[in-house]
Amino acid sequence: MEEPVVDYRAAPAGFAVDVVRIIARVGIGLAVFGMASAIAQVIAQWQALELFSDHDTLRMLGSATELVGYALPFLLLYGSIGALRQREWGRRALIAYSMIAFYFLAVAVALNLYWKIGAFHQTRILILAINGFAEPAAYYAGFAFIAFWVFKSPNVRELFT
Repeated sequence: MEEPVVDYRAAPAGFAVDVVRIIARVGIGLAVFGMASAIAQVIAQWQALELFSDHDTLRMLGSATELVGYALPFLLLYGSIGALRQREWGRRALIAYSMIAFYFLAVAVALNLYWKIGAFHQTRILILAINGFAEPAAYYAGFAFIAFWVFKSPNVRELFT
C-alpha cells in the first residue's frame, strides 16, 4: 500500500498553524544563539582588524558585514515573535530575514575566504575557512530557506490576514 504524500500547502489550517509555531520557536532559539555569538564576534573582530590595519577597504567591508551579522539575530527574533502571535509584520520580517540571510552569508563567505587566504598567504587555509562556514550555512541558510518557503505559501499567508 502506498503512503499518502502530505503537502502542507493543501493541508488544513491547523497543520499550517503548527508549522508556523515550530518555525517561530526555532527562530527564537536561533536568534538567542545568534545574539550570544554576536558578542563573541565583537571580541574577535578587534583581533581581526589588526591583521589588515593597512587595508582600509577590507576593514570597511568587514565592519559592514559584521554590522549586518549583528542585526540579523534581532530581525529574526522580531519576526519569530510576530509569527508566533500570527501577525502580518512577523511574517514579513521573517521573509525579509530569509532574503537578507542568503545575501549576507554569500558575502560573508567570500569575504572570509579572501581574508583567510590574504592573512596567511596560503591556499591550504582555504579548507579551514570553508569548514568554519559549514555549520552557520547549515543553520542560517537552511532555516532561512525553510522559513521563506513556508511563509510565502498561500495557506500560511491566509493565517496572517
